[in-house]
Amino acid sequence: MRPFDLRTWIWGCGVISSALFLKYAEVPFLWIGALWGCLLLWDARYCASQFQRAICVNLGVVSLTLAMMEAVLHQPTSSLQQSYSEGAHQIHEILGYGPPRNATIEETVRYQDKVLYTVSYRINDKGLRNSYPHLANEPLRDECVLFFGDSFTYGEGVEDAETMPAVVGALAAERYTVYNFGYHGYGPHQMLATLETGLVDSTVMCSPKIAVYQAIPYHVSRSAGLESWDRHGPRYTVTSDGDVAWTGHFDDYPISEEPAGLRNRIGKIEMALPQKLRWQLAKSSI
Repeated sequence: MRPFDLRTWIWGCGVISSALFLKYAEVPFLWIGALWGCLLLWDARYCASQFQRAICVNLGVVSLTLAMMEAVLHQPTSSLQQSYSEGAHQIHEILGYGPPRNATIEETVRYQDKVLYTVSYRINDKGLRNSYPHLANEPLRDECVLFFGDSFTYGEGVEDAETMPAVVGALAAERYTVYNFGYHGYGPHQMLATLETGLVDSTVMCSPKIAVYQAIPYHVSRSAGLESWDRHGPRYTVTSDGDVAWTGHFDDYPISEEPAGLRNRIGKIEMALPQKLRWQLAKSSI
């Protein structure tokens, strides 16, 4: 077999192997980087000039270095799989997305193909998860407590009566009606949009006395529009007097108009890529 034929055959095998690694390997970019590093170093012997040989060697070293970085940064996956019933997430003109109204959503969580739990989320006609005393069909109170936050507030993984807002509602049933405005992946920008656009006023049927907002560190990146699931979320920017103002949605603005900052720019570039490509890139620990 002539060298050129051998090179063509080996490079073709490299492309096919890379596709298989990307689909089936737990740490695909480690194996892809190692494969192409070895292929480039091997191919250097067939280069026609010293310049081409230098390019192959340097690219091979870079590829092997990235593979080693993947190995160092990799954290074993938990094999945790989440699945929701169809139509679980709907587009929301103000908040970006949210649950359907008057619906029951089921979530099943598996670990290594073993079902850990199946839970139902019952959504009322206001688009909120049911909370006590709504669960008991008791009359509404004159005063109410509002809860804002993400899946912790929403109560991911627990039944309607087991969420924190529902428990608070049960304990304070004689005085308050409780509303749960939390939802999967929400951040402070959804809370602010809910308050200032009239969604709260059109939803609650009582006088709000207490508002609870639960935050986690990830809410910083969410409010900056860096998360793939929230590209249509409400976009806020800091004004000249130090306040914040709603300026539309994240996907209303091209990347070039976003604020500077390495993480911001990388995140925006990533969000501009096709979703299937983002899923593949997300397999990289780097």
